[in-house]
Amino acid sequence: MIWHEGLGHDLSPAACAECCTETVTSLATVCCKDCLNCRLYCHSCMVAIHKCMLLHCIEEWNGDYFAPRSLKELGLWIQLGHPCGEHCTNPQPAFDDAFTIIDSTCVHEVSLDFCSCETAKLPIIQLLRHRLFPATSVAPRTAATFAVLDHFHMLSLEGKVSAFEFWRALARTTDKTEISPPPVCRLINGPWLSLIHVRRIVTKP
Repeated sequence: MIWHEGLGHDLSPAACAECCTETVTSLATVCCKDCLNCRLYCHSCMVAIHKCMLLHCIEEWNGDYFAPRSLKELGLWIQLGHPCGEHCTNPQPAFDDAFTIIDSTCVHEVSLDFCSCETAKLPIIQLLRHRLFPATSVAPRTAATFAVLDHFHMLSLEGKVSAFEFWRALARTTDKTEISPPPVCRLINGPWLSLIHVRRIVTKP
């Protein structure tokens, strides 16, 4: 466990494990807590590797310890309405150019574009098709992954965990220091449970 708190076998950031570049602007300083390997990458390679793994938790070596960084800070941009990696000819930034995604591991601030192509669906439909449940039907700025809503549903059934307790745990996971905790957010649980009930009725043989 202690080995993971530092640079492992290295005394200082070295060449990127992906592009093998070792310059001042591309030192390998960032690692992913959710990927199984413990390798260090430069910013651009980390973004490229996570093009389709948008909600992984990233840390960056600051000279003394690994500090949390977001893929948004490294330059990752999420494009809805198209398959992962496909270019959109008419992207529309999220409302106020700010978007929050609640996942099972933590709360993510992301850069996100909706698709405004001629055949584009409504923003809420684009979110749902990427397994993101919007907090509002108009101008959504927050969404929860299907996974975190299922997770909370199971915990509330089996462990009687309240929405407040679950949110506090997510907030602490996001920022253990509680210096910059995510804003208090009501979990989108009621509408989700209603849709689960409808889905069971529709798909019942």
